[in-house]
Amino acid sequence: MKHYKMMILFIFCSTFSVSIAKKYVGEALFIHNLSLYVPVPNSILLSLNTLAAPFTVPKLVVDPRAKKMPLFKKYPAFKNKIPYISLCTMPSPVQKLIALGHYLKWADVTIKRDDQLGLLLQDGKKLFGGTKLRKLGFLLGDAVHNGAKSVLTFGSAGSNHTVATAACCQQVGLKNFSLLKPQPNSQTVRRNLLLMNYYGSNIQYCPNIEVRGMGATYTFFRQKEDYGDFPYVIPPGGSCPMGIIGIIDAVLELKEQIKQGQLSEPDRIYLAAGTLGTVAGLLLGTKIANLSSKVIGICVMPEMKPEGAKKMILQLCKETVELLHSLDATFPLIKINEEDIHMLYDFRGTQYGLFTPEAAQAIKIVKEKEGIVLDGTYTGKAFAGMLEDVEKHNYQHKNILFWHTFYGDACTQEIADTSYKKLPKALHYYFETSVQALDV
Repeated sequence: MKHYKMMILFIFCSTFSVSIAKKYVGEALFIHNLSLYVPVPNSILLSLNTLAAPFTVPKLVVDPRAKKMPLFKKYPAFKNKIPYISLCTMPSPVQKLIALGHYLKWADVTIKRDDQLGLLLQDGKKLFGGTKLRKLGFLLGDAVHNGAKSVLTFGSAGSNHTVATAACCQQVGLKNFSLLKPQPNSQTVRRNLLLMNYYGSNIQYCPNIEVRGMGATYTFFRQKEDYGDFPYVIPPGGSCPMGIIGIIDAVLELKEQIKQGQLSEPDRIYLAAGTLGTVAGLLLGTKIANLSSKVIGICVMPEMKPEGAKKMILQLCKETVELLHSLDATFPLIKINEEDIHMLYDFRGTQYGLFTPEAAQAIKIVKEKEGIVLDGTYTGKAFAGMLEDVEKHNYQHKNILFWHTFYGDACTQEIADTSYKKLPKALHYYFETSVQALDV
């Protein structure tokens, strides 16, 4: 173990191939997850596995509040099979956008306010919120169940996912590592970097995928050598079957709100599409909830190709269904087909995180008419895409739902006394250069 730096270098001189087994627990699971998200040769995986601590599966602990969750009510067997930690107060409200509807001359436009998800803490502050908390309740439940003491995840410099993970890890008592790649500067990027520091994340700046691979594997070896444990690995956006379970539950929550008369069943549900886990979860959720709503993901990643996106969504759906069916045979073997997938690609701009004029206009309109905060990287582009799609195809008299995933609080209390100079030096750039002109 004293030579872990040399082992890291060896990784990039080897032939990559990973053989996947069907079931992993404990640190064997963590090593397997690492191999899914960064390139690691079999020789290194074998070395890691020889260092993995033996694991005895503990008694499953499920947060008592999970009993009220629609997924556990619909499939009671999951209460004894799926670990879960409650990290937010649910349900998130649905709100008719009356002023905006009048302005647009739309009959029925509603927003699902996951931006209001959060947990009020004892000090009066609110845990960082947004849709990511739905995924993290299951992901960190799985981490704790498998004996994790630390968590490693990935994102861009202004990633909401990495902030939410850092916040939730601190709440649960897990050490956190965030590996960040570059993106254009904005106020949200600044806020999120300061929040990662506030929540105690161990941040590494990784300018490219090769450095990210090195950083992740180095962290694995270093954490094992210094503290005796491997980290639990969460992919970008928490987009994996265990995270997607939280989104399925969210759609069942929406179904309950429809039954209660809080909104009409949507004809079309629009949302920002990044790592595609939320899109996959909404597709599966609408099938399970017997909703006829069409899910429309609005891509925010210029590098994403339509065929690649479809393939990824289909794979995520397939793996999630297989996992849930293996835990409860009454869970249906739902099949998502290509014709079920509806994605719009004309609103992503030229670069991830680079705002578009259309996004800036959408942000302005929603703030002025409804007092709701969108962001330029995800929800602003998605809302702009929804506006154009509805007008272009004359859907104004349909029941439209926008799923708001962004946490728009400025978090001024949390970051007031946090200096950017505590961040890795490479990230000081975001505080010493101007933000985008279209930032609002």
